[in-house]
Amino acid sequence: MARKSAIAPDVALAEIFASVAEQSALSRAQMAKYRGVLGAIREPLQQRGFDVGAVVRVPLAKQVLALLESAPQGIPVPALLKQVAGGSAVECKRALTAMLQQGDVVEAEAAHGRVIVLARCVGPGWLGGADLAAYAKALQQELRRIKTTAKSKVGATAPKPMLVRELGVASAAVALAVAAHGSAEPASRAAPAQPSQVIGGSAGLDQDAATLAALAAQVRGKPGPLHVPALLRSLGVSVEVAQRALLAGARAGLFDLEPESGMARLSSDDAAWCPPGPGQTRLSWLMPKAAR
Repeated sequence: MARKSAIAPDVALAEIFASVAEQSALSRAQMAKYRGVLGAIREPLQQRGFDVGAVVRVPLAKQVLALLESAPQGIPVPALLKQVAGGSAVECKRALTAMLQQGDVVEAEAAHGRVIVLARCVGPGWLGGADLAAYAKALQQELRRIKTTAKSKVGATAPKPMLVRELGVASAAVALAVAAHGSAEPASRAAPAQPSQVIGGSAGLDQDAATLAALAAQVRGKPGPLHVPALLRSLGVSVEVAQRALLAGARAGLFDLEPESGMARLSSDDAAWCPPGPGQTRLSWLMPKAAR
């Protein structure tokens, strides 16, 4: 009986490229088909950036980065490790540890547990445990002071609010959560996390805070004025979510909003993205604070 001929190297390469594009790694069972030509195709595979060992795979660190690109809010550690293909649990943890040490990714505490986040996604909308605890404590003290004053001075003018240290986008995210839920979480429950995940924790607030952080990142350092419709469209969210983030940022003092000088200059599509302004105008221009 004639012996079955080995697969040609170029055919093997084409098949492996197609398989890895779909699943990030070949299984050991799939690799059995290519053992006879692995020596001939090892170098071309490595030149294309693949790890070649017991299996052929996209490098573990590259897989982690790709997964996190699609989840800027972070992925819980166990779920992230399960989604990485072609590596043992030990290899995946070692790769993740190296990425944390290099600063490519950051580990944070969220309401649903620890998450891994791309380092570049962590900006002013994120707080460390000490900052969040201090802010929550200051809010609690201020609420107690106002209540005490109101009880002791019936009919007196309401006390002026104490100025709490400015926390940029984080303060706006906290404001959104407090407005929706009526109170903030106690300081004893504070942990390093995105404010919307710690205070309130609903999916809607998470999206509002993430949208506001993305908007703040877009306008930071840019000269004004910036066209509101173009900015909000680039966020990739609905008109309602984008406008909520825009108005929250203005209330938090991150930027100013100015009306269109003439409504005729706005198309109906552009006008739909602009919140109502004074009179019959639309707030169609954003002025970063640095541009003042």
